[in-house]
Amino acid sequence: MTTNNQISTIPVSVDYTSRDYYSIREQLIARIQARIPNWLGTDPADFGLALVEAFSYMGDMISYYIDRTANESSIYTATQRSSILNIANVFGYTPAGYRQASTLLTFSNSSTSLTANVTSASGDGTFITYISPNSFSPTDTVTITGFVSNTSYNVTNAPIVSASSTQFTVAGTTTTLETPATPASAVAYPPNVTIPAGTVVSGQVSENDVITTYYFTTVSDTTVVPGTSNRTLAAEGREVTLVSTSAIPTYGELIGTSDGSPNQSYNLLQSPVVDGSITLYVLDGDVYSEWTQVTHITDYGQYDLVYTVSTDANNVISINFGDGISGAIPVPYSQVRAMYTVGGGSAGNVPSGVLTNISYIPGLTDSQVTALKSIIQVINLENAVGGDDPESNDQIRISAPATLRAANRAVTLKDFNDLALTVSGVGKANATASTWSSVTLYLAPTRSPGTLDLQPGLDQYGSPSSELNTLSYDVYTFMEDKLLLGTSLTIQQPTYVDIALNLSYKLDPKYTPSVVDSLVVSTLAYRFGYTNLKFEETIYPQDIESVVSQIGGVLTAKVNSLYRFGNVITGAVATGSAVTYSTASAHGLNAGDTVTISGLSSAYDLILATVVSSTPTTFTVASSIPSGSSTETGSFIAYSTLVGYPNEIFRFQVGNITIGHL
Repeated sequence: MTTNNQISTIPVSVDYTSRDYYSIREQLIARIQARIPNWLGTDPADFGLALVEAFSYMGDMISYYIDRTANESSIYTATQRSSILNIANVFGYTPAGYRQASTLLTFSNSSTSLTANVTSASGDGTFITYISPNSFSPTDTVTITGFVSNTSYNVTNAPIVSASSTQFTVAGTTTTLETPATPASAVAYPPNVTIPAGTVVSGQVSENDVITTYYFTTVSDTTVVPGTSNRTLAAEGREVTLVSTSAIPTYGELIGTSDGSPNQSYNLLQSPVVDGSITLYVLDGDVYSEWTQVTHITDYGQYDLVYTVSTDANNVISINFGDGISGAIPVPYSQVRAMYTVGGGSAGNVPSGVLTNISYIPGLTDSQVTALKSIIQVINLENAVGGDDPESNDQIRISAPATLRAANRAVTLKDFNDLALTVSGVGKANATASTWSSVTLYLAPTRSPGTLDLQPGLDQYGSPSSELNTLSYDVYTFMEDKLLLGTSLTIQQPTYVDIALNLSYKLDPKYTPSVVDSLVVSTLAYRFGYTNLKFEETIYPQDIESVVSQIGGVLTAKVNSLYRFGNVITGAVATGSAVTYSTASAHGLNAGDTVTISGLSSAYDLILATVVSSTPTTFTVASSIPSGSSTETGSFIAYSTLVGYPNEIFRFQVGNITIGHL
């Protein structure tokens, strides 16, 4: 028999799920009381209780770090970006960095022709000098008419060699002096102005009382004729040679000097850095050698001039060299230089009308640029689009494991999708095929949430943009050695399909209708916006009702109509028991959907008819309309489940959303 003064020998079970301070403290006290029943553990002055609380605190801390260590070892549960990046690197996945915004810049040449009277002319066999009060420039060309006795003084588009306020000179072989009875006429034409690639245009954006200057660099030459305008593409950011004091024109910024040790690493000194813009040079004697960026340096030998690029949690870019076994080591004391573009990110998606200042023109001094700005003006008439920030943690969690699953080979359609998404800048991919030997891959670029770009990857005419063309090339090059023998790959652009929505909701009386209306529209535009939809999406009316019902101020929601916007009915054929309507493009209707048709003759206009069958461009409803046909043009609205085709991405535009109240 055990007395109260004896220590119990009965084992006490341990609850290992108790991991916080208070639970551990409670269990320790209970465990001691099981052996020393007279000890209460309630006296704050008791040294034993102090020990219990100290052990509880340490247990709490240890449990926390054990949990954190376990969480940070899995890409799905890690919370620290550094952990996610390290795991992605193990998977062989390189997250996308900062991407450039781009826009079309309109350059205008405001210079005009100048006219002056010529009172006399004389030549020395090499040059002809005209006496004339003028404001001509040696860069102008001149056309002169009005010399009758010696018509050789009449010239067309002759370059002016020199000019002052009282005379000007052109090349010519005439040697006589001529003074016309009536002053001759001289018309000087300013030259065409060529804006070279590499010209930097800037503008300022004010947000939250902070003014930020953004720089865009032209990607090609453009020539502007006097009195006209011309457009050229520009990308956000500047070459590091314009930003860094340690940079030289050809080889870029000095980022370090080799010490000859294995596994050297150097950080780029400017930030942010445009993804894919790095070119690296290492000085070998008196000559700079260009090194090649690779994904896995272990795939290369001791003499291969290769390096890898890594990014830390603060988006600092590091250049990493080999160890002399996998990848060469830069020669000791050799300079390491990097040429790259400083810029990128979603902040570069500046509004139209912002870029109005010419900051830099290659080959011109600041004073020459200032002089040129008196006749050349610039503006972006369109919003800049395409700028995006580095991949988020959530995006990496999705894309990195997909790389591992694909195992660096494209066999299934999912492999094609997963591999394409590993290429920097690819936001959406969808592969389709009717036979294994011919695969079509639809691509669309990444965009940040809330993007104002209505058709990412396409220009204003619906053609592939330079961004999408570059992505397509990068993806094709990346996939080329991963295809099965005999398989061909075709890369295509996306098709954006506008959606029309009519929605009614019951308002909570405590809320203001206009405020809730605005919130409903903005919520729908975001939830069903570009970043949240994929190729070949299916959207049910119930999905929309569920999203709206969760908005504060909304009690219930009802979708009245949901269909592809803008489709036109081009004709109808009635059989006496059914009517088949033809549409100008794919309508997306399925059996069971409800349609209301208008714009045709009254016989063919129907209200709330049910679709019984359909093809991509026709749909049939039951109807007793007498046999006949119509070639009239009409329209329809429908209550439909939206089912996208492989090339389609649905697009909700605010103007196509109608909100009502129940």
